[in-house]
Amino acid sequence: MDEKKSIEAIERAQLRIITGFETLQKSSVDRAAMSASLSKAFNALMETSRKMQEDERQRQLNYCEGLLKYIETLDVNDALAHLMNEARKYKTKLIQATVAKDGYSRKSYEAIINVTLLPLIKVWEDQKKIQDQLGYSMVSKVNAKVEPLQKTEPLLEQKIVETKTVVVGFRNQIECNASKKEIEDYFCILAKAENPLNNEPFMTKENVLRLVRSNFIKFGEVYTQNFYPINLASRQKGLLRYFVYEFYLKYEMNQIGTKLKYVDFLIQNFELFKDDDPKTLNGNMNSSKKPADPIPTKK
Repeated sequence: MDEKKSIEAIERAQLRIITGFETLQKSSVDRAAMSASLSKAFNALMETSRKMQEDERQRQLNYCEGLLKYIETLDVNDALAHLMNEARKYKTKLIQATVAKDGYSRKSYEAIINVTLLPLIKVWEDQKKIQDQLGYSMVSKVNAKVEPLQKTEPLLEQKIVETKTVVVGFRNQIECNASKKEIEDYFCILAKAENPLNNEPFMTKENVLRLVRSNFIKFGEVYTQNFYPINLASRQKGLLRYFVYEFYLKYEMNQIGTKLKYVDFLIQNFELFKDDDPKTLNGNMNSSKKPADPIPTKK
């Protein structure tokens, strides 16, 4: 319902009620008929008010969903800056509505600030503290002998391709709610499950362990970017994307604004994803992109 029309409808109903009471007091009109008319006007007032409340809730929900979708594409600093700017904008609108004695708009702006923006700002401030704590400079090289997968027609050559040494930072390693054992057990599924194209495991256990110990903070090891071999054809990359997405759903302690860590995980560790656009990959990591025959993750 249009906000201006809704307010006008409420004002008309209020006027009818006020006028009706005055008429009852000053004239000898049929009181039963007037009472029925007043009741009808009052009901119309309540229905219009209810509809405005529903519209306002939907408007705030749409704002919140759009805001979350956008800031998930940003890094921590940019997301926090955007949220702070939104808070300033709506605080200005709140002041203007208060001066104008526009109670309807004032309540709307207060809800957006207190229910949506301030809690999200607190979440991202906490994320930034973690980033600042882990943002120290650390470089390392890994000279590892990696066991190749033995097969006659490999989908991908099974060796680690070491890339340039990188600086460890918040986005390079993942902090989640899983224990070391849960992380290893989950990703070691890749060393047990077989690719139906050649009936060979997706990865060796040794490579899996190197992958998780380098990429998850809980293991306390230095991060060095490598491209780990995986037994997947290019057309099968959705299998690994959804496998990682399921881990995110199961173990990520805070799913607001953290999915990009798992986007980075794919891009930084697998050649299949190294040229993917992060925003597109982020958009494709969802339940609607579940493969017809995903890698089994349940016992």
